[in-house]
Amino acid sequence: MAAKDDPIVIKKYANRRLYNTGTSTYVTLEDLADM
Repeated sequence: MAAKDDPIVIKKYANRRLYNTGTSTYVTLEDLADM
């Protein structure tokens, strides 16, 4: 997992899904709010 100082890269795809490149998983808006 990324350290606190490292930025978390989230990619938004055309199908409106959000992908966390650090953990290689899809995330929801609720997950982003928790970050």
